[in-house]
Amino acid sequence: MHRALTLIGIIVVQLALAGVALNQGAVDLAERPAIAAAVVETTTPTVTPTPNATPTATRTPTRTPVATVTPTATITHAPTAAAVALITATVTPTATQVRIAAVPIVATPPLPTATPMRTPTRTATPTATGTATRTAMATQTATRTPTPRPTLTSTATTTATPKPQLRILTTPLASSTTSSAATIFWTTNLPTSAQVRYGLSAADGLTSGFEGELSTEHRHVLTGLQPGLVYHFRVESVDASGARISSPDAMFTTSRRGARGIVDDVTARRITATTAVVGWTAATSVAQIEYGTDPTYGSFTLLKVFQSANQELALTNLLPQTLYHYRVKTWDSAGLSSTSSDFTFTTALARTATLLGNPAVDERRTSIPGAQAFTFQYAAHASGLATLVRLYVDTGSTAPSLGVGLYGDDAGQPGALLTEGRLLNVQAGTWNSVPVPATSLTKGATYWVAVLTPAGTLAVRGDAGSGTSRQALQPALTALPLTWQSAPAPGTTRLSAYVQQASPAVSLLEPVDGSIVDGMVNVAATVDDDVPILSTQFLLDGRPIGTSDSVPPFGMVWDTRQATTHEFHTLTARVTDALGRVSTSSPVWLHVDNGASFSQVAASAITSTSAWISWATDSYADGQVEFGPTATYGQAADQDGGFGWLHRQQLTGLTPNTTYHFRVRARDVRGVLGVSTDYTFTTTP
Repeated sequence: MHRALTLIGIIVVQLALAGVALNQGAVDLAERPAIAAAVVETTTPTVTPTPNATPTATRTPTRTPVATVTPTATITHAPTAAAVALITATVTPTATQVRIAAVPIVATPPLPTATPMRTPTRTATPTATGTATRTAMATQTATRTPTPRPTLTSTATTTATPKPQLRILTTPLASSTTSSAATIFWTTNLPTSAQVRYGLSAADGLTSGFEGELSTEHRHVLTGLQPGLVYHFRVESVDASGARISSPDAMFTTSRRGARGIVDDVTARRITATTAVVGWTAATSVAQIEYGTDPTYGSFTLLKVFQSANQELALTNLLPQTLYHYRVKTWDSAGLSSTSSDFTFTTALARTATLLGNPAVDERRTSIPGAQAFTFQYAAHASGLATLVRLYVDTGSTAPSLGVGLYGDDAGQPGALLTEGRLLNVQAGTWNSVPVPATSLTKGATYWVAVLTPAGTLAVRGDAGSGTSRQALQPALTALPLTWQSAPAPGTTRLSAYVQQASPAVSLLEPVDGSIVDGMVNVAATVDDDVPILSTQFLLDGRPIGTSDSVPPFGMVWDTRQATTHEFHTLTARVTDALGRVSTSSPVWLHVDNGASFSQVAASAITSTSAWISWATDSYADGQVEFGPTATYGQAADQDGGFGWLHRQQLTGLTPNTTYHFRVRARDVRGVLGVSTDYTFTTTP
């Protein structure tokens, strides 16, 4: 009976210990991520400690489903102080039940502290204190486990993706063709640099400017072409890895100049973020422009009457950095119309921006000797007003000063000088900034950056083999030539230099550059800036005219009679913004013609009833004399229809002993009327 009661007590203690073990090892599976299971061979240790606390372990193989990611964990169980006897038991915890088997008492020692160590791997580290034996065996299932939550680890596998092969997506096409220009457009599947090679044969080596900024869309404008000829061209693109691709040879034909009904020399210039001026030549007298963000246009200017073949109109209220399509429609005096082909331009950014060039400091070192100049060809990758040229000057440079300039392109050669500037204090080993008078650049057009070394040697950086450069043929240069003459052998250097639009950017909208003005003339300017404008002041020959303005639209009415007639004058606009930055527009050249001006005006051979009036004009003009007893005149001599510089007319039918007022009128070959000041004479009694 006593043995039976003892056995029952042992069983109760074992049940309590098993509950503790299960509570300590239980894991809330609702909080665990789902783990895909696979059956692997594992072992469960059976620990039998001896009285001298030296454990022995036997391995019992058990097929246990485990996760594909196998964690390593260690579980330590310690029975409570309520245990009064050392026991040996087999505990098999599962997700649904617990089996307990009792074994006979081995000994009755003092209270033990048993710490069995087990791990789901093949390493078992049990620790036991006492003389009794306790055996615990746990079997894991796929749904519940007595082990702690595992720490998942993974090994990343990198699969190399093949690099796409560089391809030309859109076949290069020539469009917007005139007698002297054509636009080449193509696209690539990867961002690339771009250049066009062209000429009158497939073997000709003319090139457009190098477009160094990587892009998938390429639009290059070829200028300086000959009318009515067939040109060959092919395009070249190079991606960031150096892979190069070229198109097959293609052709286009320029239009014939002077053909009836042809709208020729169409071009967009003075492009800002919100405005552009479109110019063209036509024999017709009335014109307008249709424009918009696609070839259906949607907007148009008002009709305007022109007196000459060189015509232009301004487009306003445009969106910044936007591609616009446009065409010109003209009508002659009989009402017959002519329409140009479709052309495009891209508006500028309304902030500081890089327009063209190479902003990288290339590894190759080169130098420009004293009294020599070189130009380097680039394609503009943005439209805007060029106001700053930045050039990297290398260490070892001995040039105390330098000059820079921008030339247009004329059939692959440097064309007209657009703007220039000079730096008197050159800093070696860094970028040098040279301000230049603002000049308009058009995206896709080709330009040449020129560098002059007046004295010493200018050390610069440049990448050979990726561009086109030309040395000036003129010797002993102290300033950039207005007309560039290239040495026979071209170079292939791409200079570490670039051109920027600096804020604020200001451009004159009217009057038209090169026009002849008289009387009262509207003057207008547009300003692009990222801060408010403090003042806009118009200047004639560098002297202010009118009052400054801070609120757009910026404009005034100018009385051209305040300027010397029959002379050329420059008109500019100077802007100051809220940050104190000052910018001046590129000059507009104007010829002021307010009619003939007069000299040597005199009355002679005066009698009681007649007098002779003589005068000279500074231009080829006719003449007529107005006269009367007051300054309102009221009478006029017959108009002298002959044109000349010296003039003489007789006044008859006068009243004796009377004072007469008179003035001279003359109209020049443009039809502009000039009027002299008031003069007097008195007839004899």
